[in-house]
Amino acid sequence: MDTGDERQFSLRDLMSELNLPKESYSNLKSIMSRLTQVGAITHVGEKRGVYRKRTLIPAIDPFSRECSPEFDIALPLGLNDVCKILPKNIIVIAGTKDSGKTAVALNIAHLNRRRQDTHYYFSEMGPSELRSRLERFHDMSHEDWKSVKFHPVNRHFEDAIVQAPDSLHVIDFLEIHDEFYKVGENIRTIFDSLRNGVAVILMQKKGGAAFAKGGEGTIEKARLYVNLNRAFDSQTPYTTAEIMSAKIPRHDGQDHKGRKLRFQLNWGAEIVELSKWE
Repeated sequence: MDTGDERQFSLRDLMSELNLPKESYSNLKSIMSRLTQVGAITHVGEKRGVYRKRTLIPAIDPFSRECSPEFDIALPLGLNDVCKILPKNIIVIAGTKDSGKTAVALNIAHLNRRRQDTHYYFSEMGPSELRSRLERFHDMSHEDWKSVKFHPVNRHFEDAIVQAPDSLHVIDFLEIHDEFYKVGENIRTIFDSLRNGVAVILMQKKGGAAFAKGGEGTIEKARLYVNLNRAFDSQTPYTTAEIMSAKIPRHDGQDHKGRKLRFQLNWGAEIVELSKWE
């Protein structure tokens, strides 16, 4: 029987799986009581006869070699000058329709294809459309893109991330259609699947909204949170990027919240900055 740290089990489960006779129920209950007293298991809420295995939480040494001071990642829009990204960090990029979310996501994959083991998860496109988007990067050949691992996934990203927990994972995008209150839990699951890697999560946002669909729950685990809003200047479309949170500024004492930068896209791929962060 698999009684992993988070799985609940009951006395009835044990009786059934161990094929014990009914007369053993009292003895089994006594054993569970002793295991509870020594801290091996604990009751689940107020449910009678339902338990879970206690989670063993080892101490860590934050100054060990495994605790790298910074994750080697290249970000577009000059974001590396704004803040540091550390191992096991979450980056959220929330954008309105046609604001360039996928272009920014592909630029992140493009910039890091040789720096990190880079995984790109796409759900809004089919393979043919993905190929068309990749071919807009005129400095990249088909062979160059093979250093990025592309996955057609739209849910349970943690199943893939846990197989490469030290890698860079770009999720384009985290789809939420209902039960928006659960989005924070979804992001937390992605976070828990990382070890020393980083996840960049693209999300949809309504125009004028401060956060992606799911509200403030989408910002809780993010160490960098950027909004993308589509706008027009004399009928020319551009995107305004706004920093909503940068938890680890490049230089101490800086507060980047609310800073904005404007950019345009050439061929839906090349990012052309129209301003600096202001």
